[in-house]
Amino acid sequence: MIRTALVAAGSLLLAACGSTPVNPPSPLPDYKDRITTETQWKTRIGRGTEGDHLRLAPAVGDGAIFATSRDGVVRAVEADSGLTRWERDLDARLTGGTGYGNGRVVVATGDGEVRALDAETGERLWRGQVSAAVLSAPAVTESVIAVHSSDGKLFGLNADDGNQRWVYDRTVPSLTLRGTSAPRIADGYFVDGFGSGRIAAIDGRSGAVEWEAAVATPSGRSELERMVDVDAPPVVANGTVYAAAYQGRTIAVDLDTGDTRWSREIPGHAGVAVAGGTVYVVDSEDRLWALDARGGETLWRRDDLAYRSLSAPAVKGDWLLVADYEGFLHILNRQEGHLVGRHDLHAEPPAPDEPDGLSRKPVRSVLAAPVVVDEAVYILDRAGRLQRLTLTPSGD
Repeated sequence: MIRTALVAAGSLLLAACGSTPVNPPSPLPDYKDRITTETQWKTRIGRGTEGDHLRLAPAVGDGAIFATSRDGVVRAVEADSGLTRWERDLDARLTGGTGYGNGRVVVATGDGEVRALDAETGERLWRGQVSAAVLSAPAVTESVIAVHSSDGKLFGLNADDGNQRWVYDRTVPSLTLRGTSAPRIADGYFVDGFGSGRIAAIDGRSGAVEWEAAVATPSGRSELERMVDVDAPPVVANGTVYAAAYQGRTIAVDLDTGDTRWSREIPGHAGVAVAGGTVYVVDSEDRLWALDARGGETLWRRDDLAYRSLSAPAVKGDWLLVADYEGFLHILNRQEGHLVGRHDLHAEPPAPDEPDGLSRKPVRSVLAAPVVVDEAVYILDRAGRLQRLTLTPSGD
């Protein structure tokens, strides 16, 4: 779905900047409640996205949640309690999500500046630079940090000082979705998707291209019809890369060779999840698909959340989780697709110690996928409200 057009970095990018979808959203479907959802804590990270269409996904590690806001706040929150471990105001317009790894927290700006902080203390370690705005989370390894810039390049930066080691550069269409895929780390590769409709595996140390594969091929007379962005991060599981392209397909690719194992004519740009031999896809109309990971056959499909601007799905045990533009978390039985719970992320009043302004009506939509760690689910909405939830079975 394309909602608002804007010009950025010399290219026309399409942004879903509004909080309400253009197509009439499906009404909230009925369900039999089988889940008890408890909000354990909630807090505020700066001013959130400040209304921009940014997937400021948080990162998790070392007992903390690392999250950022567009107005430059980076905060480390204790995962169990929600208490602040440290907070830094970088006095910069942060536009990418949060990267974490090997004791470093890495964020990036709308000017292409990359900053690394010490994960334990928040101490500022270094600044690096890439060629354009960064709209997705960096991927962090011990020696290299991969950063995807909005002009379609993937940079490998030295993890110790931020200097450039290599760059993957391919032609980018003039018209693309507002956003970029985030690189994923797998077997020494950075695997990423691009506005050309392709995914690639890049050697992390040298920047050499191991393989490239087409998720979709541009077609049609207009630039709009030829848009085939792989905007959501690929998912790597059991030696296979799974990815979906806007106005394209959902495919499974061999991680070692780049050979396509199967493909389905299911376009999407929100994201995919993989668990237990099943691939879960949110398509371009916000329908939910469950596909067999081995051959791509449809196991079930759910249409009654259409046009609710769903987040990428996340898996927690036997449940599939997606959030929507109204701030509802939908919980499904992932084997059969039945809706078994729903939680209003803004139903409860703020705690007394929450920062001023949290009680005001927020931008309710959730763009970043829920983050599942052990027994907890962490969700960051566009207003900067970060919450920890627990889910337990209930009912018959």
